[in-house]
Amino acid sequence: MSKKRVKIALVSGIAVIGLLVLAIILIVLINGKKTNETEIELSNYEKDLDFLTKEVPSHFYFYGDEIVLSDERPGLDDRLKALKREQIERLTENKLMPDGSAEHYVLVVNDQSKNATLSEADILLIDRLIRTTKYTFIYIGNRYAEDFIRLGLWNSYVGGSEFGGGVSIGFFERNLVYTPNAIDEYLMQCEGGVKDYPVKLGEMVISEVASLVRSCR
Repeated sequence: MSKKRVKIALVSGIAVIGLLVLAIILIVLINGKKTNETEIELSNYEKDLDFLTKEVPSHFYFYGDEIVLSDERPGLDDRLKALKREQIERLTENKLMPDGSAEHYVLVVNDQSKNATLSEADILLIDRLIRTTKYTFIYIGNRYAEDFIRLGLWNSYVGGSEFGGGVSIGFFERNLVYTPNAIDEYLMQCEGGVKDYPVKLGEMVISEVASLVRSCR
């Protein structure tokens, strides 16, 4: 065998060995990443966000005071980017009526500071949205309780005209349910109570919606 052929053979052999080593390194890195991802248990918030973006693609509409969904915990940025949501300035049928762009829809009215004005037409529209069976409605506040009852959105026998921090109206096990103080209940019922649970309004909203939607699957 000539020296030239020997050199070619050596170079080829080194190249093959190099490729094998690189392949082994990549396999180890990929398996290590999968192991780390498996070992890190997702929080309930992360699971709820994944559920409402991957399993049941949902569209959130927020009206009134801003509700912050993000915080500094790792792993949330990408999940929150995947969540379809928008802040709206007014309620209109053209904007809010289900159009097939999502599997589930959510309207959250944050009236804590009494900045989310609702007319009779708005309340009647909310009732029509709920009747599509594709909506969860969350109202945070209490100034429209009597209007909700008068216009048929809220049943007085469920909890009267006083519902403290607000009300959630949606479907649990495919039945229409009215839950007064739903957000406050999540704060109190979780393991460890308020002390050990992230007291963030946005997280409570996501948890309430995910719970209702899961029950209907």
